[in-house]
Amino acid sequence: MRRPVVLSATLLLCVGALACGEVETAQPDGAVPTADGGPDGSTDPTPRQITVQLAGTGTGTITSAGGELSCPGTCVATVPDGTSLTLTATATGGATFTGWSGAGCAGTAPCTFTVAGDVTLVAMFALPSRQLQVDLAGTGVGTVTSTPAGIACPGTCAASFPSGTSVTLTAQTGAQSTFGGWAGDCGGAGACSVDLTAPRAVTATFAPVTTGPNIVFVTSTTPTGDVGGLAGADAICQDLARAAGIAGTFRAWLSTSGTPAISRLGAARGWVRPDGLPVADTLADLRAGHLLYLPTLDEHGVDHGEQQIMTGTGIDGAVSPTATTCDDWTSATSGANVALGSSRVSSSGWTHDYLEESCATGHRMYCFGTDRTTAVAVAAPASYRRAFITIGGFDTSTGLAGADALCQAEATAAGLGGTYKALLASNGASAASRFSASGAPWIRLDNVPVAATAADLLTAASWTVGLTVDATGGGHYQYWGMWTGAASPGTAGTAATTCGNWSSTAAQGTSGVSDTPDMSRAFGGFPASDCVSTLKLFCLQP
Repeated sequence: MRRPVVLSATLLLCVGALACGEVETAQPDGAVPTADGGPDGSTDPTPRQITVQLAGTGTGTITSAGGELSCPGTCVATVPDGTSLTLTATATGGATFTGWSGAGCAGTAPCTFTVAGDVTLVAMFALPSRQLQVDLAGTGVGTVTSTPAGIACPGTCAASFPSGTSVTLTAQTGAQSTFGGWAGDCGGAGACSVDLTAPRAVTATFAPVTTGPNIVFVTSTTPTGDVGGLAGADAICQDLARAAGIAGTFRAWLSTSGTPAISRLGAARGWVRPDGLPVADTLADLRAGHLLYLPTLDEHGVDHGEQQIMTGTGIDGAVSPTATTCDDWTSATSGANVALGSSRVSSSGWTHDYLEESCATGHRMYCFGTDRTTAVAVAAPASYRRAFITIGGFDTSTGLAGADALCQAEATAAGLGGTYKALLASNGASAASRFSASGAPWIRLDNVPVAATAADLLTAASWTVGLTVDATGGGHYQYWGMWTGAASPGTAGTAATTCGNWSSTAAQGTSGVSDTPDMSRAFGGFPASDCVSTLKLFCLQP
């Protein structure tokens, strides 16, 4: 059946008058005529915005085949919905076009798409990369870093940067090293700036200093007794030192069945910890056990406190009398033993603490620098009080007065001015109560502070070092028993801990040892000592 024809209003006015120039126009059923003849009032497609963005380190241009876009310049254009566009990217300035994102385009070929809504495209351009190589030279140690980041040598000694980048290199010296200057694509010893218009290579030279003390540290690692002999042990020390930025030649403090540890240090003199605090001045001091500050720090300066250190060495740096050297450092079996020292003992126990353990157990080692001969000492603070241990033993039947008299007599004989009293508890009173905690700190005769402050000496659980030096400045660097009368300086004594308030040699009392800074042993290590023993005393200026 033929559909009815609906005529437009204009056509109806001209019925019978076709000469008006109008023609018959068919409309779908229900359609409303519009002014321009379109069913929705418009025959033009919806306009859409096309945006192009340039990104990356390089430069380039984007153009469209129809001339709608030419970016940079015209980076935004409006085109009708349904338009087919082809965009072409062209790199400039030595850059490379690396690809599109947006509008479903990818890769580096021209981007062709049909507009169906607003579109944003990103065109990525990159400069070619150039490699910068840094080499470290010399027997010193140091680091080189870059701005912008990328080089952190040792570690990352080569990196790529966009072509044309200006890179600044900075040299930082390690301990006991100096910077000798740049070579290659930089020169001199000042700032090094490299323009990477081509691959570049730079060498940084570090040299060891020839003055100053040697460094001694405990290893951060805990190898077993099989370290590959003395050569392997030395290599461990050397590698740890260099990795920590410490220059110099290092030897492990180990004895073999035929080589004493002390002989391996040659003519070296003067050792400090990585934090700069002196440990010992001479080989004789090491042999005697005269330590200043205690060697508890590893190569990074981390304090490990008291550690059992494998040495295979006797109290004088010689071969251990039991020859406990893990088959000269080639055995890690449980059937072999190793002689140990203690890193927090202010006596010869630092190298031989009368302890042995299996060679299969991991322990730290001491590592000594051997290049320098510089004396080290501790300077006295501006204000201080003296502290020492007696050479003679205390008669426990002579009371506190007898103890103080012994301290004063030895101080006077040694030419020390002032008065001295025993750091000794009595029945109902603590040793600390006999002294002022608000005064100057107490130091040994070698100027080493016994504790950081006066209050620390009287109340802390640990001192800085053991009190091992007598009034003459001489050392008693062995394991000496000390009368204390209580478990700590702040603990009051009782008749049972003070030999009947220091009136009898037939009773018992509390004693400690001189070579440890830890109060649990220095003061209260032996709670039931026979009072007939003539042990020594700690003496302090009030």
